[in-house]
Amino acid sequence: MLPDYSNLYNSCQRAYDKIGQFENGNYFYVKPDGDLELQKVDQNSLIGAWSATIGKTVTNWSYGSEKADWRSVTSEIEKVNGQLKNLLDAHVLEDPDSSRDLNIKKLDLAIEQSARALHKVAQDYLEQSKQRWTRGTDKKEASTAYEKLARESYSLHLRLNCIIKELDSDEIPNADEFDGADNVLTSAFETLTDPNVLQEMDLENFEDAWLNAKQEAFSGGKDFLFNLAKQSDAIGDILRRSPESVSIKQLKEWAVELNKQIKKSDQSQGLKDLHALIQGDIAVRQSSMVKLTDSLKEAKSEGDVIRILGSANHVILEEPAVKALLKEVVSESHQRLAESLLREYKESGKVPDSIELIKGASVIVHESLKSSVGDTSAMFINHREKIEDLHGLLFSANTLIQDIAPNAASTMLQTTLVSVFNQLADICLLQQRTQRAKAYIEGCQGIRISSSHPVGDIGRVADMSKKSATWLEAGDQTVRRRNVRCQFKKIESGGRTTENLCFAFTVGEAEREKLSRRMSFLSKSGLLEDQSIKQEITKATYQTFDRSDNTYKDTVTVNAGEAVSYTDSSGKITLTIGTNDEKWNQYQKINVTADASVKAEDLYAFLTLFGLSTAMMQSRREDVMLENKARLANAVRPKETALQSSREETLDAIVSNADKVMIEKRAENMHLKDVGKGRMEYVDSHAIKDFWLSGGRGFAATLGHDGVTFNPLEVLSKGFYKTQKIESAATTLGYILKGGLISTFERFEMGIIGAGNAPEENIETGSANQVFTRPLTDNQFESAHDWRSYAIEGNILLLMDARLAERLPYGYAKDRAGIRNPHHVSKKMVRVAQKERPERGLRGEMMTERETLSDICKKQRANNYTLPTAEVMFEDVVGPDYIYGAVVNRPEDKAEVIRVLTGMGIDNIQGVPLNEAIFVGKLDKSMIKQVYEE
Repeated sequence: MLPDYSNLYNSCQRAYDKIGQFENGNYFYVKPDGDLELQKVDQNSLIGAWSATIGKTVTNWSYGSEKADWRSVTSEIEKVNGQLKNLLDAHVLEDPDSSRDLNIKKLDLAIEQSARALHKVAQDYLEQSKQRWTRGTDKKEASTAYEKLARESYSLHLRLNCIIKELDSDEIPNADEFDGADNVLTSAFETLTDPNVLQEMDLENFEDAWLNAKQEAFSGGKDFLFNLAKQSDAIGDILRRSPESVSIKQLKEWAVELNKQIKKSDQSQGLKDLHALIQGDIAVRQSSMVKLTDSLKEAKSEGDVIRILGSANHVILEEPAVKALLKEVVSESHQRLAESLLREYKESGKVPDSIELIKGASVIVHESLKSSVGDTSAMFINHREKIEDLHGLLFSANTLIQDIAPNAASTMLQTTLVSVFNQLADICLLQQRTQRAKAYIEGCQGIRISSSHPVGDIGRVADMSKKSATWLEAGDQTVRRRNVRCQFKKIESGGRTTENLCFAFTVGEAEREKLSRRMSFLSKSGLLEDQSIKQEITKATYQTFDRSDNTYKDTVTVNAGEAVSYTDSSGKITLTIGTNDEKWNQYQKINVTADASVKAEDLYAFLTLFGLSTAMMQSRREDVMLENKARLANAVRPKETALQSSREETLDAIVSNADKVMIEKRAENMHLKDVGKGRMEYVDSHAIKDFWLSGGRGFAATLGHDGVTFNPLEVLSKGFYKTQKIESAATTLGYILKGGLISTFERFEMGIIGAGNAPEENIETGSANQVFTRPLTDNQFESAHDWRSYAIEGNILLLMDARLAERLPYGYAKDRAGIRNPHHVSKKMVRVAQKERPERGLRGEMMTERETLSDICKKQRANNYTLPTAEVMFEDVVGPDYIYGAVVNRPEDKAEVIRVLTGMGIDNIQGVPLNEAIFVGKLDKSMIKQVYEE
């Protein structure tokens, strides 16, 4: 039986009607039955002056079981707020239709008035706390308590306001989709930015009200995220979990892109919510930066500066503009004082009076530590003594902050601490100082990972990845591309089904070498035995996905070489690493399977042994910049950088000062984007311009290829190259339009274990994690190029627009199987690529044959030479947003493709009807999608 919602709402309204009258001259007391009672008093009377809430002292009056002290009163108001919040949650989920019969507009007006009254009381208390004749400390505490209640009340008002809007528009939220979010962020931002509201709220109150509304929207963890449009989940998670990882500039770019999507989308409420979230965060950050700048200008001593930094909104401390400001403000004397404060705490163990001093000192020392570490291993070694000292100070400070204020622990600081621990341990292993290395590893295990890290909350990641894989931006230099693939899987094995969270990521060549040293050390040092970790030689395996019961089963051993697995003492965490460098993709790949019940701190401690725990942690700005600069270096100077084993070596290979300046500038302007299947990647808009001006007009992939035949009858009738039935190719096209193009290894992770075009060769060459495409140039469209002349023949040509160049791919002017393995030596003495002359087998040094996209396009344009085997590779996925059409050979093929796609629920491609997006015949200028105006 459902509760009597009408009476419950009326009870709340009566309480808020009273609270709304709370002002100078009134006071509250708590009756024996727990209800709040309001009474008007004569402020000039002795009792009135003593017992009135806004009196000369903090009230502490009681008579029998009646109390008028502010703590009792605020406690009761907090209960009223909690009652309404719980009521809204339950009502919407259990009986949303009855909302129409309740007069909740009166309740909304009452709670809005009460929020304003509570805010006024808080302001009065704050003013009184500054007077000498009052008990200032108590008054300030009372002010803080009432201000908190004002924010909570205002947040509930915003939520009610949103429900009212739904009712007025004759739309009742669906219980399955509502999940407590109520579109509260959109409503909050619209309300908070109303001119009438802004006049009454200073910057600090706007920030507080917004953050409270944001917290309300995210109550229940996953609820708000699942109301967002599918392509926006990853952005929503970043802003909810660790907003300091993106800048105001990035937020503004997202806001612009979302505006475009909202205009195109029929069902855009999720996008509007996300847009409101971004707008609100921009406004909060800008107000916080103004406050911080003003406060620093008014600071009168080094101690003031440190205290200001300690109390600043931690999100803005990562803003480039704030970093630049701190370089100007923070001097050597500030640095010395900061180190002194942290050293005093470390040596004495005495907790300081103000945690802000420790937090502020940590901000300054953290920047100093990163500066000492630098970008090169040589710099690290030269500054090692200082690094160890600063690292020790920050380690103890981080522990204190987590003890006193866990939510204030900096994810960026923790990433630095772990990164430095790993570097110190690696140096000791190189120098064969094994005991010292062991001490660093065990010290690193002692860090308590914050829940705000990408994998700091296992439950949150599991909820996000139940429907499909989630890609998290994580890691320092250890994780290649700083992308960690996470997916919740039900795995059936040995007659039992378990729920697991599966992680997969890759490491670069230099990092894989360090990992080999670490694995050897662990086997010999006794650490594995000490922590009861089981080691086993095995094969690289994957499970097939059974759609009938959404379970992964039937373990398949793919030809990806041997691997070693490590299982923790509980048997709930397993790490698998490929051990055969001839199978390059598996050799670089790290797979982690953790039971869904595992705690983040246990997973962290386990991965720390192998130097891989930063895969769980938030990337810092310097990690992002180093990655972006190395990718740009590979894109603009592919021959020189192809064989470099680390980001550091890659950047060292750039000798031209002009190139260095250009790379630095473009890296600063790269921005995060969902490039497909929720994979967030930094992209370079400038690369689109370069590609277009060199004649590039897009990219293509052939669908429907079915191998090669040497049957004489088939050769005479259809040629050497077989194609699938058009219906099969059209079905493949439908899946691609829904989920994008995916690499061989991504298919394996999804449980699709199949042949592909050349998976075994690709695993050896290192390109099994790549999506292969052909570049398209203007001359091909102008000269009616026959797309069937490509090496891989088929019956559908998929068209992707020139924006795809922003992902900084690598490429070859002829078939090189996308080679990425510098150690590869083909087992074939002679290799015959389709439509190419026989030549020697592939070798690692052929990586230096890589060419820029511009050079490939120029060759393709020269004398209409179409490079039938030119290949351009993209990491893991190419999202459907880049696909704008397809070409078929005959009109009847077009009709069949449209029939199949319509049957799959697809009637357009990027908003263009299928009849206009499916082309027939050879390439033509009408098939070009214009994405750049010269």
